[in-house]
Amino acid sequence: MRHTARKLRPWRTGLAAFALLGLVGITGCASGTSTPTLTWYINPDNGGQAKIAEQCTAEADGKYRISTSLLPNDAPSQREQLIRRLAS
Repeated sequence: MRHTARKLRPWRTGLAAFALLGLVGITGCASGTSTPTLTWYINPDNGGQAKIAEQCTAEADGKYRISTSLLPNDAPSQREQLIRRLAS
């Protein structure tokens, strides 16, 4: 029994170190002071939806920010966008 525990000790230590590095890496990516950003995917128009997003961002008083992303017009780009959304 002791012989098996000795074999597992380096493996457990390595696993613990890997988990610790993973946690440090995750917390290093997050910044607690940044404003959350919501992405609003809009259809091409005369800028009306983008103006609404700007108004909402201004009225949010820094709690969040709305950015707009224009959806494609042509069929191949629409299919590509659909595949990307389904894949995520």
